[in-house]
Amino acid sequence: MISYLLGMEEDAQHITESQLSHVRFGRSASAPLAPAVHKAFVARFGIPMVETMGITETAAQILSNPLDPAQQKIGSPGLPCGNEIRIRVVKA
Repeated sequence: MISYLLGMEEDAQHITESQLSHVRFGRSASAPLAPAVHKAFVARFGIPMVETMGITETAAQILSNPLDPAQQKIGSPGLPCGNEIRIRVVKA
Protein backbone atom coordinates (compact mmCIF):
# COMPACT_ATOMS: atom_id res chain seq x y z
CA MET A 1 0.00 0.00 0.00
CA ILE A 2 2.82 2.41 0.84
CA SER A 3 4.46 1.82 -2.54
CA TYR A 4 1.07 2.30 -4.20
CA LEU A 5 0.46 5.63 -2.44
CA LEU A 6 3.93 6.84 -3.36
CA GLY A 7 3.00 6.37 -7.01
CA MET A 8 5.15 3.38 -7.73
CA GLU A 9 2.05 2.01 -9.43
CA GLU A 10 1.04 4.03 -12.48
CA ASP A 11 -2.59 4.55 -11.45
CA ALA A 12 -1.61 5.99 -8.01
CA GLN A 13 0.45 8.91 -9.27
CA HIS A 14 -2.57 11.25 -8.99
CA ILE A 15 -2.93 10.84 -5.18
CA THR A 16 -2.20 14.11 -3.39
CA GLU A 17 -1.54 15.23 0.19
CA SER A 18 -4.95 16.95 0.32
CA GLN A 19 -6.73 13.67 -0.49
CA LEU A 20 -5.17 12.14 2.63
CA SER A 21 -5.68 15.18 4.89
CA HIS A 22 -8.07 13.20 7.13
CA VAL A 23 -5.45 10.48 7.73
CA ARG A 24 -3.69 10.88 11.11
CA PHE A 25 -0.71 8.61 10.34
CA GLY A 26 0.49 5.77 8.12
CA ARG A 27 1.38 2.39 9.58
CA SER A 28 3.89 -0.12 8.30
CA ALA A 29 4.00 -3.72 9.54
CA SER A 30 4.88 -7.26 8.48
CA ALA A 31 8.24 -6.45 6.90
CA PRO A 32 10.94 -3.86 7.48
CA LEU A 33 10.22 -0.53 5.79
CA ALA A 34 13.20 0.87 3.92
CA PRO A 35 14.25 4.21 5.45
CA ALA A 36 14.12 5.87 2.00
CA VAL A 37 10.50 4.75 1.53
CA HIS A 38 9.59 5.92 5.05
CA LYS A 39 11.07 9.37 4.40
CA ALA A 40 9.47 9.60 0.93
CA PHE A 41 6.02 8.85 2.38
CA VAL A 42 6.36 11.54 5.07
CA ALA A 43 7.72 14.07 2.57
CA ARG A 44 4.97 13.45 0.01
CA PHE A 45 1.95 13.35 2.31
CA GLY A 46 3.04 15.37 5.35
CA ILE A 47 1.79 12.76 7.83
CA PRO A 48 3.87 10.62 10.21
CA MET A 49 4.68 7.00 9.40
CA VAL A 50 4.68 4.55 12.32
CA GLU A 51 6.70 1.39 11.81
CA THR A 52 5.49 -1.60 13.85
CA MET A 53 6.08 -5.32 14.24
CA GLY A 54 3.55 -7.95 15.22
CA ILE A 55 3.12 -11.68 15.17
CA THR A 56 0.33 -13.49 13.38
CA GLU A 57 -0.14 -16.00 16.17
CA THR A 58 -1.42 -13.34 18.58
CA ALA A 59 -3.05 -11.00 16.04
CA ALA A 60 -1.40 -8.09 17.80
CA GLN A 61 1.54 -5.80 17.44
CA ILE A 62 4.41 -6.41 19.82
CA LEU A 63 6.62 -3.45 18.86
CA SER A 64 5.76 0.05 17.67
CA ASN A 65 7.53 3.33 17.10
CA PRO A 66 5.95 6.36 18.82
CA LEU A 67 3.56 8.53 16.78
CA ASP A 68 5.75 11.61 17.40
CA PRO A 69 8.27 11.67 14.50
CA ALA A 70 10.89 13.26 16.78
CA GLN A 71 10.84 10.13 18.97
CA GLN A 72 10.92 7.58 16.14
CA LYS A 73 13.94 5.58 15.05
CA ILE A 74 13.48 5.08 11.31
CA GLY A 75 14.33 1.52 10.28
CA SER A 76 13.48 0.10 13.72
CA PRO A 77 10.31 -1.88 14.48
CA GLY A 78 9.94 0.23 17.63
CA LEU A 79 9.49 -0.20 21.35
CA PRO A 80 7.75 -3.06 23.22
CA CYS A 81 3.99 -2.66 23.62
CA GLY A 82 3.24 -3.94 27.12
CA ASN A 83 5.60 -6.89 26.88
CA GLU A 84 9.25 -7.77 27.31
CA ILE A 85 11.46 -8.27 24.27
CA ARG A 86 14.76 -10.11 24.15
CA ILE A 87 16.94 -10.34 21.05
CA ARG A 88 19.00 -13.51 20.93
CA VAL A 89 21.59 -14.88 18.58
CA VAL A 90 21.14 -18.61 18.10
CA LYS A 91 24.17 -20.50 16.85
CA ALA A 92 23.38 -23.30 14.44
